[in-house]
Amino acid sequence: MNQKKRLFYIDYYRAIIVLLMIQGHILRALLSDNLKTGKWFIIHEFIHGAVAPGFLFLSGFLFYHTIKNKTFVDYINKLYAYTGIIVIGYFLHLPFLSFKKLSRLWNTDVKNGFLQIDILQTIGFSLIISLFAWILFKKHFTVFVFVIILFNFYHMFFPFKINNYFFSFFFDNKLSPFPLFPWSIYFFIGVLANRYFKKFNIKLLIFSGLLLSLQIFFGGVIIERVSDIGKILFLLSITQYFLNKEYKSLKPFLRASRESLFLYASHIMIVYGSVLSKGLNYYYHNSLNFSQFLMVFLLISLIVYSMAYLINILKHNHSEVFILSKYSLYLVFLYLFFTRNW
Repeated sequence: MNQKKRLFYIDYYRAIIVLLMIQGHILRALLSDNLKTGKWFIIHEFIHGAVAPGFLFLSGFLFYHTIKNKTFVDYINKLYAYTGIIVIGYFLHLPFLSFKKLSRLWNTDVKNGFLQIDILQTIGFSLIISLFAWILFKKHFTVFVFVIILFNFYHMFFPFKINNYFFSFFFDNKLSPFPLFPWSIYFFIGVLANRYFKKFNIKLLIFSGLLLSLQIFFGGVIIERVSDIGKILFLLSITQYFLNKEYKSLKPFLRASRESLFLYASHIMIVYGSVLSKGLNYYYHNSLNFSQFLMVFLLISLIVYSMAYLINILKHNHSEVFILSKYSLYLVFLYLFFTRNW
């Protein structure tokens, strides 16, 4: 978003979601199971139910905010960027840094783990679907969004199976943690929120409060998913009302938070590991006490936010260096991936 279009409350929304994401992943992976009990943990999990939907919601909100008045070249650039999000998502699922090893073991459980649809893939595919829908029938784009939301609701209440092995990962939550359907519902609700609720609306605040309270009184996965809609809309209303201006003291933190893709991927690799190295979860799974968890959380946050801040500065002030560094890193990875035997 350029400065004229910038919605400051969205910067705060993103910052809150990203920070909650990092804290939640570290706590769930490393804090001792004996400490993850009681009312505090129930409240923790209730709040963190908004993280994954919040990421999807934010992506849809920003898609609609930035898609207008674009040229064909802009569409090509966006398609390239959206494809990159999907590629990074699958990279985080890579079991080996070797194409030969991956191909030899493809018909084992390795295939299932790699093909899982996670948050990044759902965001990337939702963006690509929305981009083509915008190009093909721009005047009826809102109708398309309503239809796909209704489809997601239907699949949520009446899930159906897909016979095709590859596409079954896009629909089945037993195969994927965040399948495209029904999880893309939060993305498309974000599109509608930008279309109809770009400014604070007291009715939306009340409605979202009622939705999020459903999980307090009722159980079940469907109720939880519907309650999550309330959580992300409630957070939108709160940030719109209280955080609709820039605070200079928070500017570095917000600037780093804009590199949300880097923050997501880097902390996942640190906590859960990747083909490059084992993560902290491998060494300290469910073994830390509260003080140790807090120290690890602060340290990881300091590292990834400092790197995100520097990346953002490099991207905007030295774009040529940033692009050269990015593609050099890609080439090194591809070289290793296709040349390593095992």
